[in-house]
Amino acid sequence: MAIATLPSIWSFLSSPLVDLGPRRRTWILLAALISGLLAAAGILTIHVSLPLLTSLLFLSSTASGVYGAAAGAVMTTLPATVRGRTGGWVNAGTLGGGALGG
Repeated sequence: MAIATLPSIWSFLSSPLVDLGPRRRTWILLAALISGLLAAAGILTIHVSLPLLTSLLFLSSTASGVYGAAAGAVMTTLPATVRGRTGGWVNAGTLGGGALGG
């Protein structure tokens, strides 16, 4: 678990990626897709090998960090009147997704 959560701790290294290349919404879609596919691959190969599972979870967590950075950057472009509500819904979705996924 420590290896799988390591990208969250060091996410400040991957966060600047969203300022490069494609639009932030493209980063959101790509990161969510990659994270989901890697997480699904980890679930499907859970009994194959521990190093493979650890690698898949590490990469999925890295992609999830990029997703979070891109989503946060998009939220800064919203009008100030809806930022609080939007942040609340994002946190509720993260909490709900974490509870269901866990």
